[in-house]
Amino acid sequence: MTETESHEGYFAIRNSVALEDETKIGCLLIRGREAFKLLDQICPCNVFLQNGQMKHTLLLDEKAVPFADIYVCRHREDAYLLGYWTASFNLVDWIKQNQGSSSDYSVIDLSESNCVLTLNGPYAWELCAKAIGAEILGMPYLSMMPLISGTVFRAGVTGEYGYHLMVPAEEKNNWIEILVNAGMSFNLAVTDRTARAQCSLENFFFDIDREGQYQLTPPELQLQWRLSRQKTEYPGSG
Repeated sequence: MTETESHEGYFAIRNSVALEDETKIGCLLIRGREAFKLLDQICPCNVFLQNGQMKHTLLLDEKAVPFADIYVCRHREDAYLLGYWTASFNLVDWIKQNQGSSSDYSVIDLSESNCVLTLNGPYAWELCAKAIGAEILGMPYLSMMPLISGTVFRAGVTGEYGYHLMVPAEEKNNWIEILVNAGMSFNLAVTDRTARAQCSLENFFFDIDREGQYQLTPPELQLQWRLSRQKTEYPGSG
């Protein structure tokens, strides 16, 4: 993407809406009787969630340095881990290594069969309502909602409205066409991670590919709010 296109994406995030084809975001589905027991074992935050709720947290290495910037999400008795982690890191293996006494669960890497399209900008909510359905308007910040074919996660790291739309990979081009057509009246721009990264920097959102490279702990990054003061046993707590 050219510098001009990146600038257009930046201004779209700030003034209208921008569409990004996410290539670095990952999503794991964890299901089974002990799915949330497992999450409580590996996450430094409390994972008490109502159906449809999401919580922003981190995963830490043995030195208490974040290697993953994730949302823990709940849909009925299933859990989702949605977010960003080092590309060379096998998160599924790490989970198994840190499962503790949890064994009745399974992990499915949804990234292998799905793609994520992200909308950011002050009119992202209106575009989503037009392209997906009016039920989007009732989604509070940090919530998820299943669709007939896919899932919508409402999050955002730019200071504007943000939605992640996870859909089957074979439907990706169709969804891009739907969103682009619906976004014409909102001056939608198709952009890349560069524009979003600039916006998140300006609004003091943590970026695993930026601040995450400094080998600092959550308190040093002023991210202690993503941890629980009540928890003392989790990977990196030592």
